[in-house]
Amino acid sequence: MLSLTAPVVWLYWVVEFVMHIEFAEIIRMAALDAIAAGQLPGDDSAMTIPQVHADIAECVERGDVSSSWSFRFTSWSKSRGRIIEPLRVSEVVREQIMRGERGYFEVVLSPNGYLNASLTCEGRAAFLQAILSENWQGLFTSTVLVGDGTSLATSEKVTIDDIIVSCSPPAQVICQQCELLEQLFDRPVIEQLPPSVIGVVPRRSELALMACAVLARKEYRLEPFVEGLKCKENVPWYCHRGLKDMNSFIRLLSRQMGSDMGREREEKLFAAFATEIEDLLVRFRSFSIPALRGGRYDKLAEYTLAVLDCFYRYYNHPHVRYTESVTCRDRLLPALSCQMDLIKAGLRILGGPGMPYSG
Repeated sequence: MLSLTAPVVWLYWVVEFVMHIEFAEIIRMAALDAIAAGQLPGDDSAMTIPQVHADIAECVERGDVSSSWSFRFTSWSKSRGRIIEPLRVSEVVREQIMRGERGYFEVVLSPNGYLNASLTCEGRAAFLQAILSENWQGLFTSTVLVGDGTSLATSEKVTIDDIIVSCSPPAQVICQQCELLEQLFDRPVIEQLPPSVIGVVPRRSELALMACAVLARKEYRLEPFVEGLKCKENVPWYCHRGLKDMNSFIRLLSRQMGSDMGREREEKLFAAFATEIEDLLVRFRSFSIPALRGGRYDKLAEYTLAVLDCFYRYYNHPHVRYTESVTCRDRLLPALSCQMDLIKAGLRILGGPGMPYSG
C-alpha cells in the first residue's frame, strides 16, 4: 500500500489527517481477532481488552496517527499472569491490520512498540465518502465513521439545531479561560478611537466570534471590528459575507452546463480547489473535538477562517467562476456544500442561538 502524500494547504499549518478515532477502532478489532486466534493472551469469549486510544502523531516522520495501546495491553496481561512485550503485541496487531481487506492505514512500528500509521489513499477516500454521505454530523462527535462493520447508517441523525442545544455558550468559556474580551478593549488603539465608535457595543455573539478569531490568529486586529469595516479583519462580517458568496457560487456552478472534460488549465485548477476543500473536511475533527470537549472554541474559529480563506483564493480566480468541466464541478460541489453546513453549525455554536450567520 502507498501512503497518501497530502498537498500543503496552508504554510503555517502542519497538514494532518485525523482518523485517529478510526485507527483506534481498527486496533481494537485487530486485537480481538488476534486473541480469538490465540496470538495474544486474553479471553476471546469475554471480548474485554483495555480501552484503545490513538492520537495525532507527535513525530510526523513516523506517521499521521499513533497509539501506545500495546503498553496498556502488556500491563493488563501481566496482571492476569501473562507476560508479553509491547513490541510483540504491536507486531501481532500490525499483522492483523495489514491482513485486512480494507487498507485504510499503512502501519509502522516504533522500536519501543508504538503503533504508528499513515492514511492511505483508500482510507482518505473512504473517510471523505462517509462525511459526504450525509454523515458530516459525525465530525462533531467521536463516532467511528469508517471501519470494519461500523457505520452511521443506523445512527440517529443530528441537525445543526441539535448541535446548538448540546453546547454551552462559548462567550462565558472564553471570558473564564483567558479574559480575552477585557484584554481586547484594553488595547492602546482603543484610546485613539472616537468615543462615539467605542460606545457602539456589538452583539454578544459577534464579540464571542471575534474573540475566538483573535485567539486563533494573532494577526487579527480589533479596530476594523469596532469600526464596522467591511474587511477580512472584521471576522463577523467576513463570515457573513463568506457564507453568502459560497452559497451563490454553489448555485452558479449547479446551473452551468458543460462537457465531461474542460480545458486542461481549468481541470488542474478545479482539481486543486476540490483537493484543498476535501483536505479541510478530512481534518475537521482536529478542530471540533478540542472545541466541544475542552472549550477551545478558537479552534472552530480557526477552521472557519481557513475554509473561507481557501474558498476566496479560488473564488477570486478569473478561471473559476465559469467552468466547462462537469467532472471537476461534480467533485467540488458536494465538498463545498458540506463545508457550508459545518461553518453554519460552527458559527451557531460560537455565537449561541442568536448567531445570525446561517446563510
